[in-house]
Amino acid sequence: MKNLILFLAVIPILQLKLFAQEGWFEQTSGTTYSLHSVHFADENVGWAVGDNGTILKTTNGGDYWFGQTSNTTKSLNKIHCIDSNTSWIIGGTVVLNTTNGGAEWTQNSISNGDTIDFQSVFFIDNNIGWLVGNGHIAGTGHYEIILKTVDGGEVWIEQDINYPDIFYTSVCFINADIGWVSGCANIYNTTNGGEEWSFQHQLCSGEHCLSSLQFTSANTGWVISQEWSSRISWGDIWKTTDGGENWISKYCGGDSSGLPIPFCVNFVDNDYGWAIADNIILATTNGGDEWTEQLNNPSYELESIYFVDNSTGWAVGGNGLILKYQEVNSVREEEIGVIPTVYDLSNNYPNPFNPTTKIKYSIPQSSNVLIKVFDILGNEIETLVNAEKPAGTYEITWYAERLPSGVYFYRLQAGSFVATKKMLLLK
Repeated sequence: MKNLILFLAVIPILQLKLFAQEGWFEQTSGTTYSLHSVHFADENVGWAVGDNGTILKTTNGGDYWFGQTSNTTKSLNKIHCIDSNTSWIIGGTVVLNTTNGGAEWTQNSISNGDTIDFQSVFFIDNNIGWLVGNGHIAGTGHYEIILKTVDGGEVWIEQDINYPDIFYTSVCFINADIGWVSGCANIYNTTNGGEEWSFQHQLCSGEHCLSSLQFTSANTGWVISQEWSSRISWGDIWKTTDGGENWISKYCGGDSSGLPIPFCVNFVDNDYGWAIADNIILATTNGGDEWTEQLNNPSYELESIYFVDNSTGWAVGGNGLILKYQEVNSVREEEIGVIPTVYDLSNNYPNPFNPTTKIKYSIPQSSNVLIKVFDILGNEIETLVNAEKPAGTYEITWYAERLPSGVYFYRLQAGSFVATKKMLLLK
């Protein structure tokens, strides 16, 4: 009994160490200015932007970040990169773009005599893109604004939604025709590139704000709503599966629920997504129906998150914080140097395990080795080894972080030798 109690007590410690080593880890940004937005063109090339005109770029996945010249001291709040050469940045009234990977950033003069405060930028290719926000007219108040370019920003044309709102907060398109804009409480849709916009849905009323609008297909999208009368006291993550006609709250955080308040979301497909909520990173693998805590209590405030696929992403925040997520490799194998005389498959250890276990096997001669994992129903879960191996003794480290608790079987087939063992994943 004492041994069992000791084992159960050690599980969270082992899990924390693995998480710290293999999940989220901090990268060196080289700045102490707060970073407000991060976006990547691919797994290697990306930018982060923030206070005092800070622009950081990486070409090796964030192992090294270097500064670029913005020629402004304004706070830069959003970046949207189209490819490794072309990106757009907004920061209030400032609009910057580059077509040479950031070697030069050009400041765009976009004004009709009024002051425009831009909130969101989105491009579908090097030529076609949109800016949304609100304009200020001296002595008469403010108005919502949406601008479109079809020539890479040489000319911007104002589009009209013809529906009263305070300002526009986010814009998202899935192709040149179909897109959405969010306002303080409303969602708008176009099917002809913004020539005509239609009011689609009112998600909330009163002193609320929608943000972080994103669609991964013509039907599936997400947006965040927050109540902000005197302070942000709650926030919802809403989801649509019919192109924005109807929305369902999938997560509600705030004072009454006791859950963290969501700030932004990022999805790589209809299933895998992440959210920042009160400096906690939440993750979902089923389109937002369920959210699990992936990281808590980072050093500084988190502000933006972006993933290039379901295993690699970045988050940025205060004091130059940059975090990278690299998914745990599910299998690692090493030869341990003992030449055996017989075939053998050892019991895994530890067993039970959470979420890592080691499996040792021996082959006395060169053989084609096949090791697979099955669940208790006989369904194949994963292939650990499928290769021709020279004679030797080998040890596999298997990470089962994404699997539920339960009984699993692993089977070795090498030549005519076949052996199966049982193991228990206990979370």
